[in-house]
Amino acid sequence: MTHGPKVLATAELIAILLGTGQGAGKLSAVGLGQYLLQELSQHQREPLTVLRDVGVQELMQIHGIGEAKAATILAAVELGKRTFQARGQD
Repeated sequence: MTHGPKVLATAELIAILLGTGQGAGKLSAVGLGQYLLQELSQHQREPLTVLRDVGVQELMQIHGIGEAKAATILAAVELGKRTFQARGQD
């Protein structure tokens, strides 16, 4: 909170959205965020580029990402897109 979200790693930002990881004895929320980015970067793809256009089904194929977490991620991505588009409208 002191330094703001700009200092957080991408996996940490995703962890805030996810709220929880995979459960006791498994990946933490940050670990799940890192795993999600790793899965999205398959085939040498930039994970944030993939995240921009990812679908709910692709997200839900990642172990630990169900409907609720996928919906949260997609909502955040959409909000980011709308914020970016609104920048030029001021």
